[in-house]
Amino acid sequence: MTAVRSSSRNWRTLLAAIVFACLPTVGIYGGGSYAGLMIGLAAVILIADLFAKRQPMIDWTLAALAIPFLVLLWLGLAWSIVPQRTLAGDLQMTGLFIAGIVILGIRQSLFDGSSLIFRAALVATIVGPIVLSLDIAIGHPLLSMVTGHKNSEENYYTKLSRGLAQMAILIWPILAYAWLNGRRRLAMAAVLVFTAFMLWQVAINISGTLSFLFGAAIFGLSLILPRFVLIAATAVVSIVAIATPFVIQLTARPLMALADQIKPSARHRLEIWDYLTARALERPFSGWGWQTAQFVPVTAEEKSHYKYFWENGIPHPHDFWIQLWLETGVFGLLLGLAFTLIVLRRIGRQPQDVRPFGLAAFATAFALSLPSFNLSTDSWWCALAATGLLFALLPSARQPR
Repeated sequence: MTAVRSSSRNWRTLLAAIVFACLPTVGIYGGGSYAGLMIGLAAVILIADLFAKRQPMIDWTLAALAIPFLVLLWLGLAWSIVPQRTLAGDLQMTGLFIAGIVILGIRQSLFDGSSLIFRAALVATIVGPIVLSLDIAIGHPLLSMVTGHKNSEENYYTKLSRGLAQMAILIWPILAYAWLNGRRRLAMAAVLVFTAFMLWQVAINISGTLSFLFGAAIFGLSLILPRFVLIAATAVVSIVAIATPFVIQLTARPLMALADQIKPSARHRLEIWDYLTARALERPFSGWGWQTAQFVPVTAEEKSHYKYFWENGIPHPHDFWIQLWLETGVFGLLLGLAFTLIVLRRIGRQPQDVRPFGLAAFATAFALSLPSFNLSTDSWWCALAATGLLFALLPSARQPR
C-alpha cells in the first residue's frame, strides 16, 4: 500500500515539475500557454484524485467571493447593452473561476514532492530567458514556430509581452524558495537574467518591466518596513479601486498633451479611460454588462479631444478597476476589492522571511492591473493561480535549519 501511494505521488510530482519548468520557458514564448498548462495539470490530478477517492482542498473563502461575483455577472445579462457578448464572457469567467479553485485545490497532492517542483521551476527561470535571448538575436525562429508563422511579428509582440508580464509575477515564489533554502547564487542568477532580459525588451513591454521593477522596490522596502508596506498597500489599493473614475475624469484631458510627448500608447490609454469612466459614472450601480466596454457610446464632444480614438471600439479597458466600475458597477468593484484585500491579509500572515516575496508578487500584479490585460484573460488568472499554488507549497519545500 505504501509503495502504491508513493508511486502515485511521484507521477503527480513529476507532472507538476514538468509543467512548472514549461511556464518560464514555453510560457514566455506562448503567452497564453499558462492557461493550457495549468488547467491541464489541475484536470489530470483532479481526475486521478477523484478516482482515488481524495477530495480537492477547496478554498471556501475565495469560493464565497467568486460565487456572488459570478451571480452578478449573470444577472447583468438583463441590462447588458450587448447580451451575446456578456453571455460569452459570463461562461468564460465561470470556467476560469472553477479552474482557479481547482488549481489551488491540488496542492495536497503535491506537498511531498514540492521541492522538485521548485527546483525545476528555478532552473527553467534561468534557462528560459537565456534561450529566448539567443532566439531573438538570430531572428526569433523558435518564437515564430511557437506563436505561428502567420503575422509572426504581431504575435511576437503580443505573446512575448504577455508571457513576460506573467512571469514577472510567478518569479517571486520561485525566488523565495531559492533564497530561503540556501540556493542564493541561483536566486541571484535568476534575478539578473530575468531583469536583464526585461530591460532589453523594455520597448515592447514597458508596463511589464516597470511592474517587475516596482515589485522589486517593494521587496526591498518590505525587508526594512514590512508592516508599513502592508498597511500602505491596503490603503493604496482601496483608494485606487474606489477613486479611479473620479480622478480620471479630473486629470485625463489635462494630461493628454503631456502623454502624447512621452508615448502614443500613453495618450491612447488616457483617451480610453476618459470616456470609459464617464460611462461608468452614468451607470454606477448596474454597469453596462460584462465584456461590453468595446460597445459603450462615445459622444461627439469626447471624440473632439481624442487623437487615437478607435471608431470600431477598443479590445478592452486596459485597467481592471475601470473595467469593474464600467461593466459590473460598484457591487462588482467591491467584490474585486474584497478579493484583493483578502490576498493582502494572507500575505501578512506569512512567516516574516516569506512576506517580502509575497508583497513583491502582489505589487507586481497590482501594477500590471492598472495599464494592461483584461479581467477575462485566461492566462492572467492561471498565472495568479500558479503563483498562489507555489506560495502554498513553499512551507513543505523549505529545508529544516
